[in-house]
Amino acid sequence: MSQAHHAPPTAVESFDRTGILVLVVLCLAMFTSGMNAMGLQPFLVSVGEDLGVSVPSVGQAVTVTLLMSAVSGLIAGPIADHYGHRRLMVLGAAVLAVSAIGSALSPTYFIFMGFRLFGGLSLALLTGLALAIAGSYFAGEARRRALSVTVSAMSGTAILGVPLLSWIGDAFSWRWAFGTIGAIAIVLIPILATLIPSTLAPTRRFRLSQLISSYRPLLAQRAMIALYIGSFLRAIFWLGILTYFGAFLIEEHGLTLQQVGITYMFGGLGFLIGSLAAGGRVGQFNHRTLFTIVTVVGALFFGLAYTAPVGPIGAVLLLTIGGFFGAMGWVVLNTMMANESDAGAGTTMSLNTAIFNLGSAAGGAAGGAILAVGGYSAIGLTLPVLALIASVVVMLSGRFRPMATTTKS
Repeated sequence: MSQAHHAPPTAVESFDRTGILVLVVLCLAMFTSGMNAMGLQPFLVSVGEDLGVSVPSVGQAVTVTLLMSAVSGLIAGPIADHYGHRRLMVLGAAVLAVSAIGSALSPTYFIFMGFRLFGGLSLALLTGLALAIAGSYFAGEARRRALSVTVSAMSGTAILGVPLLSWIGDAFSWRWAFGTIGAIAIVLIPILATLIPSTLAPTRRFRLSQLISSYRPLLAQRAMIALYIGSFLRAIFWLGILTYFGAFLIEEHGLTLQQVGITYMFGGLGFLIGSLAAGGRVGQFNHRTLFTIVTVVGALFFGLAYTAPVGPIGAVLLLTIGGFFGAMGWVVLNTMMANESDAGAGTTMSLNTAIFNLGSAAGGAAGGAILAVGGYSAIGLTLPVLALIASVVVMLSGRFRPMATTTKS
């Protein structure tokens, strides 16, 4: 691997040429990881028909991916803090390539589920560590803007990635779409190996005791524990709502697969604008208050997208507005964690990714169960309640912070 780019001895507070290059690579990693995570959503119906299972059964592939990501993320963060973030990000891209290509070639539902399970490791490595680098390489206002841009890269999945995959799936099949994800991951490997900042090699081997000790600073911070609880509850709501929206548009509004891809483009635009807005002047407000407002408002619009009698165009518009507020919430939450954690950046952000993915897995399972029992409207009526609870938990977490550090967050 190239040693041309080294992490600065202290975090930088401005975007120089190297910093911008690092940020671009982080965005590429987030985009590719997002394609693997969201790539299944437009194909729930077609994959189910091809493999002979129901839509809720295919939806559980999202669940197993996120469960694997949650478990592996608990280990990946401390290991990355010890050995360096770059090595594990390269590994994540390689795992993603194998998972996507294996999924494309799967002859049965259970083999398909196995490759989706394996792909969960890549989600933990790429997403968690991209946020960790954005939170540790930069400092001050540059950190908030870097996290904003990195999170916004996920919107590229919806704006470009999902429409592209939908077009490929419509023209050929869902298998070609997953093969495309694998090809992109292969290209990403040398980019990460060359351009992600390197760290000095450790002088000692990583031991199990270090894994446990990595989390002690976080467990000692009650405010951080509350933030993680809020992230978990919000993730159940977020993925439960989004996982079945494509199937909702197909089965309830009669849209085609290609049209569903376009709807994700509009939702992604909302997410992009919201992410960048949180990195601007709006993000300078009290973080807990801002998080509470945007989470409550976003939950309202997401719920209406499933329940309001507004037709497909209205549902997509509501989803787009919900995505705008939802993205702001994610940026603000990650900024609070980066600012307030006493643990390593990899440990902090990978744990957040693990908890988010655990909540997302629960959301996918809950969404499937709610769909099977009460239909699509029941999803819009029940899951937003969890977002409201999350906003209350995060707001109250400020009471656990030391008085000297509560002025901004």
